[in-house]
Amino acid sequence: MRWLGDSHPGPFVKSHSGETRADEKVRAEMTTHTLDFGNKETLEDLSDLLQTWRSGVEVSMLSNEDEGNVVTAAATTDPLLEGDALKQLYVDVYRAWRLVKSARVSGTLVGYMKRFRKANLYKCYQRALDGLYTWITSGEKGSASAHSAQKEEAKERLFFKVFREFSNAQSIEHSPEAKEHFQAFSKDIEHGQRWSLLAEGLGQAALCLISTRTGCDTWVENKNNGLATLCVWVDMLQQNRGDALAAAGRACQYFTAAIHGRPVLTKRLKLERMPRSEITTTS
Repeated sequence: MRWLGDSHPGPFVKSHSGETRADEKVRAEMTTHTLDFGNKETLEDLSDLLQTWRSGVEVSMLSNEDEGNVVTAAATTDPLLEGDALKQLYVDVYRAWRLVKSARVSGTLVGYMKRFRKANLYKCYQRALDGLYTWITSGEKGSASAHSAQKEEAKERLFFKVFREFSNAQSIEHSPEAKEHFQAFSKDIEHGQRWSLLAEGLGQAALCLISTRTGCDTWVENKNNGLATLCVWVDMLQQNRGDALAAAGRACQYFTAAIHGRPVLTKRLKLERMPRSEITTTS
């Protein structure tokens, strides 16, 4: 099985007249991360993950304490006031957030795990936010500015629905503790949006082919690199790393099973059967 094929990437994003130093820096970073995508070190990490998975090391999903908090969150949400379906969406967000915070594994695995969990958190959050916004604006007609204010209202109300320990606060701004928690939660959502964008644009396998050793995680999650920059990077990877994505896609069920601690699959990948010293980008 070839992972990167024989093609060698070119300059990817060409410079142009009027490019600023900041533009040049972003272009250089995208090129570097594209070169690192699915590289030898990444495949070695994946090989190690598969070995750990087969050794029977347990991957923590939620602790008993977390499960209890989830049940409490579900039970204390305003009963039926906004419907059981919407209430369940709040619980889904809480569970997804707890998963991001409860990764009790060390080393390389936690880096891969958090990418998937943050992407899942964003999806759960967006579903709940859309549902609550629809409920708030049901039957209403207003200006664009009014709808913008209602969206901000929905974000704050959703926070209080998910984190009931802050429900007595008048608002986020009036509670320093709630504000600090809200900012940390919003940061996780922003990171999740970025990982979700990559997964949707390239497939889940892409989250397995980004090295944890090169600082790419920090680059992806850096809000100074706008979503438009990530979209350009997605295009670059599609054009220059399509063979890597195709090969990883065929093995994605193995990688995601290892990352999430799912039951072991009997058949072994070629990558698993190879001595570490023989792993190359064309293995």
